[in-house]
Amino acid sequence: TIPTSVAPGQGKVLQVVQGTYNSSNVNTTSTTYVDTDLEASITPSSTSNKILITGTFQGQATANGIYSLFRGTTNLIAPRGFFRLEVANKQTGYAFSFLDTPSSSSQIEYKLRMKNNGSGTVYFNPGGSDNMATIQLLEIEGWL
Repeated sequence: TIPTSVAPGQGKVLQVVQGTYNSSNVNTTSTTYVDTDLEASITPSSTSNKILITGTFQGQATANGIYSLFRGTTNLIAPRGFFRLEVANKQTGYAFSFLDTPSSSSQIEYKLRMKNNGSGTVYFNPGGSDNMATIQLLEIEGWL
């Protein structure tokens, strides 16, 4: 639903948090989600506010891998995830965004996780310290 009018002050960006990852690659053969170490935490000022999550990263798989965004232990993009890699050994850059309504004023951790979706190895940040992955959290003042 797109509001036809917004009360003054609503929809403003109240805070921005950025997390970065610029280290060696992370890889897994696990068929359950594992951390990529790209994560950031934010404490919303109101339960009615939304969190816009954006990010960039490099990924690679030898067979079939999936990347997904989590709030704590909750997979926000279940069941498929953001990206599914099926091209073997092709390093690829990705960008993502997701608008979350956590309904919380407690600290919230968002993280990118990955898993093998059958066989092979899945890589996060395969270029190591030559690449930088980022995640940004923007608290948006609530509306409607």
